[in-house]
Order: sequence, then C-alpha cells, then structure tokens
Amino acid sequence: MSMTLLWALICLIIFVVVLAHPKLPNWMTFICMAPVVLLAKVMEAKDIYAVLNNSSLHLMVIICMFSGMIAATGLDIIIGDFVDRVTSSQTGKKKEMMIFAIVYIVSGLISTVLQNSYVAMAFLPVLKSIARKNRISLSKLVLFVIFATTLGGAITLIGTPTNVYANTALEEAGLQLFGMLDFAWVGIPIFIVGGLYMIIMNAGVHLMMILVKQSLRKP
Repeated sequence: MSMTLLWALICLIIFVVVLAHPKLPNWMTFICMAPVVLLAKVMEAKDIYAVLNNSSLHLMVIICMFSGMIAATGLDIIIGDFVDRVTSSQTGKKKEMMIFAIVYIVSGLISTVLQNSYVAMAFLPVLKSIARKNRISLSKLVLFVIFATTLGGAITLIGTPTNVYANTALEEAGLQLFGMLDFAWVGIPIFIVGGLYMIIMNAGVHLMMILVKQSLRKP
C-alpha cells in the first residue's frame, strides 16, 4: 500500500469522525481536511482550491450563515410563537399533528423554488424553537421537513438537484428539455399522499404504543 493511499484512508476516517461527532461543527471538516490532504500530498493545491471554489459549497455556507442569523436575531422564536398561536385552539396529540402539518406544508412549498437540502438546513433553528416551546421531539420535526422538502422539491425542475442534472444531461444529448412544472403532475399527488401518510402514521404509531403499554400493565 502506497503512502498516498494510506494518507487518503486516514483523511477519510478523519472526515467521517468529524461529521459523526455531534459537538464538532461540520465546517471543521473543510478547515481541517484542506491542509491535511495538501501536506499528505493526496491532492494538489489547485485541486483543493477547485473543490473549495465550488458554487454549491458557497451556497451551503451562505445557508449556514442565514440559519445562524435566524437564531441570533430571535426570528426562530418569533416563528415558533406564531405557530403556537395558530395551533392554540388544539391540545395534546391534535396540536402536535397540526404543527407537523404546518411544518410539512410550509417547508414543502418553499422547496419547490429552492433546493430541498438547503431548505432543510435553513429550517433547523425554527424547528428547535417549535420543538422546545411545544415539547415535541426535534427528530420528528426534522424527519417531517426532510420528507417534505424531498417530495416538495420533486414538484418543480429546480426544487431538487436530480431534476437539474437530468435536464443538463438532456441538453448535452440535444434532446427536448423539461419545463418548470413538467414534474408537477406526478409531484403534487405524491406530495399530498406523502404528507397524509406521515401525519396518519405518526398518530397511528402513537396510538399503538399506548395500546401496547396498556396491555403490558394488565396482569
């Protein structure tokens, strides 16, 4: 095994550890990896610069800054209070289902005009505020947003990178390109059915857990 390959494997392990560690911010991955791969001669300086000069990476950095600004300015608390007022007429599980529905619809609609992964990142401070205020599992809210942005992004051409890549491949092949709403005929029904499935299954699993607990308590 050559030293270059060995250093490449070491860099891969460092990359995975940094991403998997909950207390280490993801931006440390790029800060730490760039000098390591350069000194280990795994990549040349021009190749590292080309990676860091990628427009998608720049957009991700901007979204992270935007997400931080939402938390720093207290906008996440304002949005969380607004959601709480809208759902104030409901209590218990009904309120939770209404919150999930609002989060699903809003994030899904936004992802039709912005790429889904960036929408999910921008929503994190808001989700934390909603989860903290209403004592809802943050992981559940994040899952709802992930599904909503994935299915909502599939409605339009620009909502998900896959559709953009497919359109680029058609252009390079000299074939007719997709229109902005060509995916909507399939995307909208899937988005609606997916939302109903998520909300109903969430309520169904909760009811099932209650029934199981009751059955276990019986002598």
